[in-house]
Amino acid sequence: MIDRIQLPLGRLGRRGAVLIILGTLWILVGANVLAADYDPSLALSASPAFQSALWIGTGFVACAFAWRPQGQDAPGFLALYIMVGYRCISYAFEWADGRGSAVIDLLFWIIIAALILIIAGWREAGDDHPAGLGVPS
Repeated sequence: MIDRIQLPLGRLGRRGAVLIILGTLWILVGANVLAADYDPSLALSASPAFQSALWIGTGFVACAFAWRPQGQDAPGFLALYIMVGYRCISYAFEWADGRGSAVIDLLFWIIIAALILIIAGWREAGDDHPAGLGVPS
């Protein structure tokens, strides 16, 4: 089993790999918000440029903290939560406003939030301290 990925820029653990993957996904979503025909149906919708900046910015933060040791990578995981939280709140308002199908979208983003929470709690191979955000290294 591969515990760490050897890259020219240094060793990237499983948590870091997830930050790179999700950060890149967030950047692509941000680019798509600008490129696609935008449907401002979310209750808390902001301008496409603002949403795109948030997606791309939080994606870059996640990627930037991918090479930090466990415990120092917390800002990367927290950055991922910004847009997930935005989506959860927006779809919750939509659902409360009577759009029944918004509950599916809400559940989707709650599951993504749970997945990020689980991954943020992973311990890297060889770490002897409990995992979690804010663990000193």
